[in-house]
Amino acid sequence: MNKMNSYNDIDNENLEIAQKIKEESHQIPIKEPIAFEELLKEAETKQPKRTSVNFRRLTTIAACFVVAIGVGSSVFLFNSHKNQRRTLFSEKQAIATASDYDQIYNILKSNYLSLSPQSREDYGIRHSQNMIVEEDASFRETNDVSKSTVGSSSEAGYSNEEKDYSQTNVQTENIDEEDIIRTNGNYIFTLHQTSLMGITPKYTITISKVDREAVSTVSTIDLPINNIETFCGLYVYEDYLMTIGTTASEYYDTSKKAITGQTTVYTYNISDAEKPVLESTNIQDGYYISSRMKEQYLYTITSKMVFSGTVFSEEHFIPEINQKKISSSNIYLSDNGSANGFTVITGLDVTKSSDFSSVQSVLGNTEQIYASQNNLYVINNYEKQELSEPDKDEYFPKGSYRNSDEEDYAYDFIKEQYPNVNLDEVVQKRDKKQCHYTSIMDIVKFSYNKGTVKFVATTETEGNAENNLFFDEKDDYLRFVATNSSSRSLGYRYTFFDEKGKELYHYYDSISYTASEDKDSTTSVIVLDTSLKKVASINGLAYGEDLYAARYLGDYGYFVTFQQTDPLFTVDFSDMKHPKIASELKMPGYSSYLHFYKDNLLFGLGEEDYHGNDLLKLEMYDISENNAKQQGKLLIGTDSEYSDYSSDAISDYKALLIDLEKNLIGFSYTQRIYLGYCVDDYYNDSPTGCDPHSYTFYDLYTYQNQQFKRVLHIELSENENLGVFDEACVRGFYINNYFYVVDRDNGIYVVNLDTYKEGTKPVFHKF
Repeated sequence: MNKMNSYNDIDNENLEIAQKIKEESHQIPIKEPIAFEELLKEAETKQPKRTSVNFRRLTTIAACFVVAIGVGSSVFLFNSHKNQRRTLFSEKQAIATASDYDQIYNILKSNYLSLSPQSREDYGIRHSQNMIVEEDASFRETNDVSKSTVGSSSEAGYSNEEKDYSQTNVQTENIDEEDIIRTNGNYIFTLHQTSLMGITPKYTITISKVDREAVSTVSTIDLPINNIETFCGLYVYEDYLMTIGTTASEYYDTSKKAITGQTTVYTYNISDAEKPVLESTNIQDGYYISSRMKEQYLYTITSKMVFSGTVFSEEHFIPEINQKKISSSNIYLSDNGSANGFTVITGLDVTKSSDFSSVQSVLGNTEQIYASQNNLYVINNYEKQELSEPDKDEYFPKGSYRNSDEEDYAYDFIKEQYPNVNLDEVVQKRDKKQCHYTSIMDIVKFSYNKGTVKFVATTETEGNAENNLFFDEKDDYLRFVATNSSSRSLGYRYTFFDEKGKELYHYYDSISYTASEDKDSTTSVIVLDTSLKKVASINGLAYGEDLYAARYLGDYGYFVTFQQTDPLFTVDFSDMKHPKIASELKMPGYSSYLHFYKDNLLFGLGEEDYHGNDLLKLEMYDISENNAKQQGKLLIGTDSEYSDYSSDAISDYKALLIDLEKNLIGFSYTQRIYLGYCVDDYYNDSPTGCDPHSYTFYDLYTYQNQQFKRVLHIELSENENLGVFDEACVRGFYINNYFYVVDRDNGIYVVNLDTYKEGTKPVFHKF
């Protein structure tokens, strides 16, 4: 019986079917076992053995303390199923757990052997960079309108006074996400990074007690490094504080075996905030992708690679959890996952944190996750490659073009896989080809509850969804928007034959590459059912435009694309099997973030060009008739000549405070002022004197009478540690009627919202 179904009850009908199969099994002819080497030979003969691995061009954002690059490749079993895997797209695929470690090893080893030297080098480069963390946080979506969180007296260090306080802005209500600064209403917990001239960073957590305008540091936690390159954020649950550290790049153990990244969850008891105690340390293989917390259970998602440069980590190819290999019965072999590593998902009860309560793994990479109330969706974007005959007028170099590295590797591969072949008699053929790359997405669905994670389904679909916030779950359907794009390259297909004409190996070598063909870029709306089978789609939207934001509420979804104007699309999902575009609203600029406000309003935060300057744009849309209409708008910076404005809240929704009950919208932003006409020279390597001056502020707004009104304006200090201010390190909270702006690198600003007036200097407490 399939191990994947071992937890299900077997009904009478299944028993009858099993009995019939048993009775008739003697009539089924059984083939002799095929050796692994023969399988490789067969794959060489029937399928393209290797094509150049092309990585997607990704938009990077500031998350944790480093910029993250997802690992999305187009490598599959034998690196050849891109064109011949099953019928495309979105059909539920057979998936099973591995029978043993050897089965997993053979898949990974054969895939590794099929990589070219350049592809191996690409893996090494990507793996050694800051390949960490959280999905792009440019947009936000949830099924329900967010509400401010009211603290409970059971939380750490709480006094008898119940406090009303704001919490981290998250995608899905009641599903928490890590952040660098947290509060429980009585304490503020701040994760710091300090470094000097590139020296190994030091990480600390400062616990600050807050009581109205009084702020005092009561304790500091020095976090252990232990090969950890960065800490990615904090969680607070009752008497427990959790932080997650990760190692992104490759390192070697004492036996010089390659190990490709680990992630560690540290759990501290903070029932006495002045004396925090480390309760547990739990380690899982793989660099950190993301995490979510539901009730007292923390779920951590990592990606473990086994290819790094020229290294195939043979001794460490199975992921480990607290130094124990994951059982093969917990590793799923998905046909639609890239097989150069593993995705690992763990569950941890933070109140009983001595060990993980659950672990699941799937063979294949992960770039991001979307977490609904009951399911985790593991998402990986890549490019499908298809070779075709080139157009007659396409340019190819004259003469004998050859790539010696690729050719040498081909002969090395043939020698290893076909030791009886005489290399002197190998014949090489070259054909001109063009390669088309199209965007594809893999989705694997897991249920999660009470610390337990279970596999549900997997699929492949067209398009790329660059971040988790394009996704939403409604009535067990998964709805999302995706970008369909294409690009191409010109090159040569090299085929190698033995003396009898048998094909031994072939590869495609690109000699020119055309970036994404914007004229072919479109947006799609896709709906999948509970088993991830596609039930509906709307294709060909927003021709030639980029997808920026998405948001869903009830029967309606809204998404923003941009090229010259800002189309805000409204999608009617009242019939999930037949969605339709209800309206399209076009305006200048774009919104990168959408948030449902009260009274049938939709808030948008983005940018707009204003007389050649980039300004921040706040917009409010009336969606009462399910047809978005602009109601209010504010541009920040119209009174500042030669200035550009930017905000981390545009790319990271956790940097944004939105509270509906108190009618508050808060975020930090930076103004860069170019003196005189130096703005033109500045982009042409102008003298130092033309460098811009930067100032960073935190603003708080209300919205009433169809207008945005600023109620708080604080100029923040320059970053004393790095010399350059980073607004990504700022968060704003309210606790009762006091507002706290936390600059991670300097200190905490406090104002009384009841008495504050524009120009009032806030109380400042330095860390």
